[in-house]
Amino acid sequence: MFCAVRIQTGTGGNILSGNRGTFVIRVAGNVVDSHQLGSIEYAADHLDCKLVVVLGHNHCGAVEAAIKHDPDGHIKYITDDIREAIKEEKDEYIATCLNVKHSVKVIEENTDMKLLEEKGLEVIGAVYHLEDGHVEFWSKEWMNVTLSD
Repeated sequence: MFCAVRIQTGTGGNILSGNRGTFVIRVAGNVVDSHQLGSIEYAADHLDCKLVVVLGHNHCGAVEAAIKHDPDGHIKYITDDIREAIKEEKDEYIATCLNVKHSVKVIEENTDMKLLEEKGLEVIGAVYHLEDGHVEFWSKEWMNVTLSD
């Protein structure tokens, strides 16, 4: 599922903030492909977006499915991407963090460098905690911390 709007919304998904409001890309498991990258580039280039937040959340069903199940159909594309990010990790919270970090890396490595350098687009990761509503925003330094062996 893909939804893009320019209004404040709830949590979850990749959030891009520009001077015209918030541009939200929602996709199960925060997986990033050419569609999401194109949307990010559009938001940065045409809406003057300066910040991309890859916002995962704890108790993520897509991450749980990647760890504990082998789904069929198109869901498998999502869980396969998550498995690439989390490797053999079984702890759901650590796996969620690894998945967010992976999505940030994919965005940074595949986004038009002009947007990153000339337009000042920054990409960060964060995790929303469902039980109390707080969000952990990660610094660039934290993004380089190894979470598991």
